Amino acid sequence: MHATIKIIISTACYNIPHHYLTDMESLPSLQNLHDALISDSNPDAEEELLSVMTHLLVCAIEDPGIPNPGRHTTLLGQSLRNADITNSNVSEILRIYLYATATGEIRQLHGITMDRERERRIPDHHQVDAETASHSGKNAEYYKLLHENETWKLSHSLKNRPFVALNPTRKAQILAHLCNDLLMN
Repeated sequence: MHATIKIIISTACYNIPHHYLTDMESLPSLQNLHDALISDSNPDAEEELLSVMTHLLVCAIEDPGIPNPGRHTTLLGQSLRNADITNSNVSEILRIYLYATATGEIRQLHGITMDRERERRIPDHHQVDAETASHSGKNAEYYKLLHENETWKLSHSLKNRPFVALNPTRKAQILAHLCNDLLMN
């Protein structure tokens, strides 16, 4: 794993305000964090990482939150705030969270929002395959910018595989992004 990402994650995990991580003893050791990100041969380390990821994701959904929370729902139609996040669905919730965050970044950085009238037939855009959706006019530019966005790329990496199945660099990038969202708040 890139040393820089490792430093960011370890610094972020240990500098996140205590109200996000009430039990500092529950943080994985740096060795377990490394093992969980690098290999799948340590199921205890992976479990610790998923537990921390779940907790951080719950905190991030609450505060800073996501733009337009009613538009970003689970496959069962639950808002992220109302969804129970478990090890079995953390990847889906994380994917939706990252997608929603990416849409907010497009709005903030470029001043472009999706024209919902043109795409009304698509209820949840994070559930649409990028290649099958047709986009025209203003939304074509929006989707072009969205698909170039690094946060969207993180979200897209979770579309067909769970977090634990991602390569070490991608797992570290997602964890770093989540930690950064909490630190910037």
